[in-house]
Amino acid sequence: MTEFFSRSRLDDRGGASAEFAVVLPLLLLLVLSIFEFGRAYWIRNNLQFAVEEAGRWVMVNSSPIPSTATVQTQFNSRLTALAPGDVVFATALTPITGSVAGTQALQITATYGFTFIGPLSALTAIFSPTPLPAISFVGQVSIPVN
Repeated sequence: MTEFFSRSRLDDRGGASAEFAVVLPLLLLLVLSIFEFGRAYWIRNNLQFAVEEAGRWVMVNSSPIPSTATVQTQFNSRLTALAPGDVVFATALTPITGSVAGTQALQITATYGFTFIGPLSALTAIFSPTPLPAISFVGQVSIPVN
């Protein structure tokens, strides 16, 4: 019996498997988190792109000033990363201060509440009773009209 224990102490077979079992979860967490942050960055950029494209459309077609529904249709046609129903869209006509009297700007704003779906949300579910809060992404542009 003592011969078995002394032999197993000197035997290093299976060491790589044990190290792999320790490193694999951390490596997967790192890789999947990179994908999740990449998804967040992609959604944020797509939201801003759609708002800017709607603003460019308003600049070309600003006489008369288009309605919010028309601008939102242009916004939705450029939005590829999200469903249009998930985005809060608003426009506001505001005067531009310090410029020619009567000049106004159309402010276009789109807001999306991003929630993590990958390993970060699973980890917070294990270690914390409260989930990760949604991150609010805002795309905004101000277009001079008149």
